[in-house]
Amino acid sequence: MVSNTWNNGDPIKIEAYSFKDFYEFLKFIYSGRCSFTDENIFSMVDLSEFYQIKSLQHKCDQFLSKKEYTAKNVLVILKALSNYSLPLFEKSLCKAVKENGINLVESNGFMETSKESVMKIVKFEDRIASEEKLFEKVCKFKRL
Repeated sequence: MVSNTWNNGDPIKIEAYSFKDFYEFLKFIYSGRCSFTDENIFSMVDLSEFYQIKSLQHKCDQFLSKKEYTAKNVLVILKALSNYSLPLFEKSLCKAVKENGINLVESNGFMETSKESVMKIVKFEDRIASEEKLFEKVCKFKRL
């Protein structure tokens, strides 16, 4: 069925992403390569998810799995990426939490993070806290 709501040659505005980010996305589509940075990775993950580009999703996941995570940035990054399926990133995050002794559950940010982030933490294959402590914090989180 033909629709008269189609674009008739007018420019299509892409307002959700910066020119640089969308340029990197198009570069990946045409060449299979692009530049990931700390500044564009969230947009690239979102673009790969929105347009269902599995190979780009995997490259983003690989990039994120090689980053260094600290007590200061781990919850912020997890919150930003909690709606996406990034298994390598999640493994890397769990590893960093364990190796660096980061106590996500006891941190101030845990009670302020998103519901999606808490769900990710609960679903981690590798426990980052005892089940009792995690249950206690989730119960407190739910009351907020």
